[in-house]
Amino acid sequence: MLGAEPGATPPLLWLSMAFRWMVWTLSRGSWRSHFSSIGYVRTLERLTLAARSIRRHVAPGGVAIIEPWFTPGFLREGAVHMTIVDREDLKISRVNRTEIRGRISWMEFQYLVADSQEIRHLKEVHELGLFSEEEMLEALEAGGFHEVEFDPKGLTGRGLYLARTHS
Repeated sequence: MLGAEPGATPPLLWLSMAFRWMVWTLSRGSWRSHFSSIGYVRTLERLTLAARSIRRHVAPGGVAIIEPWFTPGFLREGAVHMTIVDREDLKISRVNRTEIRGRISWMEFQYLVADSQEIRHLKEVHELGLFSEEEMLEALEAGGFHEVEFDPKGLTGRGLYLARTHS
């Protein structure tokens, strides 16, 4: 496995990229994508373009660390979930459902947020591309990375891609 710099906790510089809903961090020549944000590129073509863009931001010998979104076939069509916050001064209910639309996971979220002043109803939709492990590896290699590995466990059980640049 590619090694990380021992004991390093460098400051993060937040970069806004040209892809929808993406927040990236750049740190000492390494690049990180958190919370499966790579899925927001949605298509294989955009995935390869994102890999090229990421590569331009990684110093020679640096590493891109990318937490993937789910692979095709993993998510369950029609799955519903609910998360709640139940404090004395704040109540929040988040309910979501998932549809699979080809190679896109379509998720509708609805929120009820209540405090002593008001009750708000909020809605949002997220669409993330479903890429196989092979597609992710190919896109990172096509993006110019020299050594690409996949750790199936990763940080959250979704896996983690480690892509090194030439020194």
